Amino acid sequence: MQATHFLDHDSTWNQATTAVATDNSIGVVGDSIPYSIGADSTLTTIIMACTIFTFIFVAKSQRFFSRQFRHIFFMTHNHESNTETSTELRLQLLMTAITCLLMAIISYDIAKEFIAPRFIIVNDYLLIAIMLAMFMTYYVAKWTIAAIVNITFFGGKKNLQYWKAQLFIATCQGVLILPIALLLTYFNFTVEKVFICLCFVLFLNKIITFYSDWSIFFKQNRNYLQTFLYFCALEITPLLAFAGIWLMTIDFLKINF
Repeated sequence: MQATHFLDHDSTWNQATTAVATDNSIGVVGDSIPYSIGADSTLTTIIMACTIFTFIFVAKSQRFFSRQFRHIFFMTHNHESNTETSTELRLQLLMTAITCLLMAIISYDIAKEFIAPRFIIVNDYLLIAIMLAMFMTYYVAKWTIAAIVNITFFGGKKNLQYWKAQLFIATCQGVLILPIALLLTYFNFTVEKVFICLCFVLFLNKIITFYSDWSIFFKQNRNYLQTFLYFCALEITPLLAFAGIWLMTIDFLKINF
């Protein structure tokens, strides 16, 4: 009893116990864990589903890929000899949608890292959906404009060859982007390295597209100047316009401190 009475009158002990009690009841405010795709179970499930589908598609379409590569690089584009089944066309359209989805996820992570850590829209899935819609609109708009130009100046058969080549190139782009998404999601690949790899894939895409455009439309004339002008008007200009719209959208959605 005397020891308890002595401790009750000890101001030092009372202050220490009060501070401990206060800390235990209130807690210490810490830094929030930054968002990452690897910690998001929904996105990791979506990427894994895309991976499984891509592996199955590539494994069962080796002949199709070999035939398409030969037609792009080693043969003249003959419409009758370069035909795809309806199943192959549907699978390529689905792979193009997967390409847009992977690009949307990666570009969203790049935007959060380099441009806007916080957005006015809190829901991450809604932001990725907005970017997915932007990428799909880009492909539809680019191919629609190209179809109008191709049909006007080159005819319907040449436009069909162009569209099939573009669909195959978009499919290959998705196959190449998938490992980048896996490295970002499961192996903590830095966003800077992801951005460099993505730029390399886009550069390779444009090189193959340039050769494909020349092979379809200008190979007989061997007019590289017309190929360059065609490529700049229907490939580079839409890409730069999309990049500007994407940056404007991010700037509009981000929180300006």
